[in-house]
Amino acid sequence: MRRVTLSILAALAALTPLLAQAPAQNPPPVTQGPQGGPQGAPGRPGGAGGPGRGPTVPSGPGRSNNPFTTPIPTDGVVTVKFSEFASIPDANGQPARMNLILDQPDTRRLFVNTMTGTLYAVSYDGKSVTPYLDINDPKWSTPVQSGNSEQGFQSFAFHPDFAQSGRPGFGRFYTWVDTSNMMPTADFTPSGTGHTHDEVLLEWTARDPKAAT
Repeated sequence: MRRVTLSILAALAALTPLLAQAPAQNPPPVTQGPQGGPQGAPGRPGGAGGPGRGPTVPSGPGRSNNPFTTPIPTDGVVTVKFSEFASIPDANGQPARMNLILDQPDTRRLFVNTMTGTLYAVSYDGKSVTPYLDINDPKWSTPVQSGNSEQGFQSFAFHPDFAQSGRPGFGRFYTWVDTSNMMPTADFTPSGTGHTHDEVLLEWTARDPKAAT
């Protein structure tokens, strides 16, 4: 029995190098999917749905890839109702281009800016609309460049301490505008010609944050 076992082990040892040298079998042919990509087994990456997609529903009677086989009715699905809340004055004979509206709860007002350079304060009931800041005022030396649709008074923000007396941010708010005043030289300037304006971030301090202006 021992001699037979040794003979079988010797035969296996002799066959091992031959098996290692045997040429690899050819891989299964790769066909092109409907989108031009490789098509593999359904339900795996490279399947009929394309790389990384799940399996597609095979064609046949009663089968469809459309999740909405019954058309969705469009009549009366969406109803939009609106009412006028507040009216921002026109700017230079044109409707105001409003860009941002923020709630300032500590002073119980809304604020909205127009691209031409005015920041308005709006009461919570919408009945009072008051100019809060005009960046174009000559005393600020920051004429707003708003000739093109994407230029002007871009944005604004209030410091979290805006209405908190004694806090470091008391009365502070910030504006980001395009201005034709390019002095002093900006930190970053474009290369080439055609430099017509700068973008500046300004910090303002209101003596009384709750005042009308």
